[in-house]
Amino acid sequence: MNRRAEEILKRLKKGAGRSHRGAASLDEEKPDSDLDVLVAVKERDPEVERSIRDAAYKVMWDYNFHPLISLKILSQEEIEERRRLNSSFLEIIEREGVNPVQGSSGP
Repeated sequence: MNRRAEEILKRLKKGAGRSHRGAASLDEEKPDSDLDVLVAVKERDPEVERSIRDAAYKVMWDYNFHPLISLKILSQEEIEERRRLNSSFLEIIEREGVNPVQGSSGP
């Protein structure tokens, strides 16, 4: 498992402070690679999404924006729809991604 991707996912989980799952893919072979992050939420909630985006920005800041985070926040329903449509983003996450991180069940 990619240690940097794992650390970034842990920080996103902590920063978001809500129940969610995350998966990430980082190709360290290329110096300009981004980190593809998929955060699955039970249902869309602007407050939760804002806290996840804020956490991602803070992580990028701490890492001097290397890697850049390509963040997708999707509901389980949206993920299933994109899977049916053969989304290239989901294919990358599923093929190259680190194991998902389960969020807490906090308020």
